Amino acid sequence: YETALLSFEYVITFDREVRLVWGRKVTGATVLYVLNRYWLFLEYITQVVTTFPISEKVSFFSRIPMYLSA
Repeated sequence: YETALLSFEYVITFDREVRLVWGRKVTGATVLYVLNRYWLFLEYITQVVTTFPISEKVSFFSRIPMYLSA
């Protein structure tokens, strides 16, 4: 359910985000906003890719947790 809710929230607020964030000069606040907004989305995509690999070969993404836990 959280995937659908997250996706829905991104879709309904994207027009405001483009107008209020992307049309302005890059500042520390805009960088923090973008990192906060898209970190969860990127984390979710990475989790899906590592959970359901496209092939039997080891992918780059499956090695990330090993490097981060060292």
